[in-house]
Amino acid sequence: MASGAAAPENQGRFALLKDISSSATDHGTFLKFDAIYHPAPGSPTDPDGWSGLATASRWYVELVPFDGYLIINYIEQKAAVGY
Repeated sequence: MASGAAAPENQGRFALLKDISSSATDHGTFLKFDAIYHPAPGSPTDPDGWSGLATASRWYVELVPFDGYLIINYIEQKAAVGY
């Protein structure tokens, strides 16, 4: 593990429910998926556990190329229906 990298158990994680769509152009990659995000235990976004936060959400994400990497440019999130 690289120096300064957080241990996997100390990181938030996504549980993918459904990959809905994706597309890519020279200007970016666009993803739509349903997932549950579990913040890292004890993090400021989740000080008392995951209750109330571990709900299905629809995510729209835009990744743009920069210096050989894909950088998150835009995120939209709303409640996912049917879970």
